[in-house]
Amino acid sequence: MCVYAGLVPSTYASGGKVFHGRITKTGNKWLRWAFIEAVQPAISCDADLYAYYQRLKIKKGANAAKVATGRRLLTIVYRVLRQERLYERRNRATRGLAPVALEPS
Repeated sequence: MCVYAGLVPSTYASGGKVFHGRITKTGNKWLRWAFIEAVQPAISCDADLYAYYQRLKIKKGANAAKVATGRRLLTIVYRVLRQERLYERRNRATRGLAPVALEPS
């Protein structure tokens, strides 16, 4: 799913060394845009995503952190849909509580 949205890094290999570059931007630009835009509300609701975003923001900058968090969010959505289950927050504050039901729009 991340490949379809173009949220994977480009890879170059030469002489036994592997280099990872910018995202490929191949695939559906609207899906990529939607998940990068969905990062802001997601990090305000999920402490683990917020911590991941902040850690990357310090290391790589705000835009790279948004893209990486968008990829993680896309992976979470894919797994929830694939396994046909509810999303469970796994942050320190809600461990042991019931899963969060996704509200239909």
